[in-house]
Amino acid sequence: MAAAGTASLGLMEREIKARYGCGSVAVRKEVVREPAGDRSLILIVTKFELTGHRRARHCYAWSAQADDGREKIVTMLDPLG
Repeated sequence: MAAAGTASLGLMEREIKARYGCGSVAVRKEVVREPAGDRSLILIVTKFELTGHRRARHCYAWSAQADDGREKIVTMLDPLG
């Protein structure tokens, strides 16, 4: 098994602000196991409550290794129905 990066909440909050132009507050962390070829990748996914976003109330964020080897923040909005 390989472990994904562990970016700080502050870095994730800044990335959410830069991408979506809204505030965020971390509400929960979960460990997610993702198949990656013949191994499993373990992700620590943080759920954020958004403030000031018109189309989403929550965002999920985690860190992963980019192709160049550096750590990057991945975000995914949970859009309103």
